[in-house]
Amino acid sequence: MTALLSDAKSLTAIPASRYSFETLAQIYNASRVDYIVPMPMNARRMADYVRAYDVDLDVSFVAINGENEPCAVGMLGWRDQRAWVTRLGVIPERRGRHVGLFMLNCLLDAAQRCGAVLAQLEVIEGNLPAHTLFLKTGFQETRRLYVLRRPPAPLPSSASAILAQARIEPLDTQASLNALEGRDLPISWLEEEPSMKKTGTLEGLAVTLENGERGAVVFCRLPFQLSHITPIAPADASARLKTALAAVVHHHYPKHDTKLENLDADSRFLEVFHSVGYIVDFRRIEMYRFF
Repeated sequence: MTALLSDAKSLTAIPASRYSFETLAQIYNASRVDYIVPMPMNARRMADYVRAYDVDLDVSFVAINGENEPCAVGMLGWRDQRAWVTRLGVIPERRGRHVGLFMLNCLLDAAQRCGAVLAQLEVIEGNLPAHTLFLKTGFQETRRLYVLRRPPAPLPSSASAILAQARIEPLDTQASLNALEGRDLPISWLEEEPSMKKTGTLEGLAVTLENGERGAVVFCRLPFQLSHITPIAPADASARLKTALAAVVHHHYPKHDTKLENLDADSRFLEVFHSVGYIVDFRRIEMYRFF
């Protein structure tokens, strides 16, 4: 694929599968050096990301210019008839020449050729150039998302008191997967079941309060971090149960850092996550484009 830029130089899109994970990580990091949230990667993290989120490197691309210099990278995840645009970035000194538009069009063309009926993505709130580009190419906002973090810290005494009176039972992998069927909708790409199966060790905890009220939380555990925290509770769950579900993973793993990505801004659990020590790291806007 080639396209002429306004300065008469040409870009060519090279399938990302022709590059090593180390090189892809280097190009990606170069495109994010001045980004609102850089999120640097190394070769191992890039490989884990591709595997966990079903990124297809044959329909992901690196854009090079006429001097064979990398200008941008963009990746495409694929599930059913849905495509997910991710890791899109343009190297700063090569911006302002429609490079981002070129890369995005390459990804969308590839998605259509693969039979996608929907492309989706998330853009960090405040990244006006990217947000504007996505709107111009037909994406529409669907919802606001929060990325939360919780450093290792003691639980508030109120949450500890609830857990002290509760029955806590571990769930095996299959029981954890079964529990996910009852979680709140919609679900972001990062938190979908295929993602959670491939990210760390999938675990679950069932919590039963002294009054018989019951729920569960499913999460992924890495050596030093917990992620994909997913509480599951009845629609009429009390604040006590929701607090217990937000707190119980930290009762079990008090020394782990925790990252919770793409929590719906209207989630009924947002308040209780804040109450047990989670803070907002940044916000994203989820966007869809139908073909």
